[in-house]
Amino acid sequence: MLHKPHQYPLSLNQIVHSDLEIATPIPSLNSSNPWDRELEKVLHLMTSGNFRSTVNNTVGMHVHVGLSSGTHFPLPAIKKVVAVVILAEPALDRFHPESRRCVRAYNKTLRFQPHLAFLSDAQVFGTIFATSSLAEIQRLISTDTPHRFALVNVGGKKTCEFRQHSGTLEIGAVRMWVGFVLRLVCSAAAMGPDMLRDLLTAGPVAARVILGCFIQEPEVCGYYRYATSLDPPV
Repeated sequence: MLHKPHQYPLSLNQIVHSDLEIATPIPSLNSSNPWDRELEKVLHLMTSGNFRSTVNNTVGMHVHVGLSSGTHFPLPAIKKVVAVVILAEPALDRFHPESRRCVRAYNKTLRFQPHLAFLSDAQVFGTIFATSSLAEIQRLISTDTPHRFALVNVGGKKTCEFRQHSGTLEIGAVRMWVGFVLRLVCSAAAMGPDMLRDLLTAGPVAARVILGCFIQEPEVCGYYRYATSLDPPV
């Protein structure tokens, strides 16, 4: 929503609505310049001066995680990440508002796709680890982009894409979610397959397990601690 400032009250014919999508350059986390500095400037511009911007519950924030080499993660690492985002999906839902937990056309479930819904967690884990190529994993999680997670190729970069987060104009929320998905991917990729299988198939995964075993970074864990209140009783 855009309008000239300080002209209140506004009539409906004075307000111009325009849909916007913000796409950032691909930042390097190894850069000496903080990756979020430019994004913070853009968000400030959108929420001050001549602009008044709002988001509703159909707006999403998509985060791509990839290697600086532009190549995809090794297949064993991708299997682990996919296992986490599928089998821990109910727990990951707790880090999002209700509007992003519901299954909608733009926010489709991975765990409860028809070809996975009636398999046990152990069977799903085994199916993922039985794949022998990225193409097989793609078919398993579906190439339909409205799903909450995807393996995609954008601008020559092969990435894991997290699509579930709600749209936001708060730079703090952006920082925390980027930190969350980075830690999730790195921890999953580094974890041994046996330990990962035990965490994901012993029973429903809790949000506190996601924070304690995968995220671990104190600031990010503190920010998302509220999600543990939605865990089933132990």
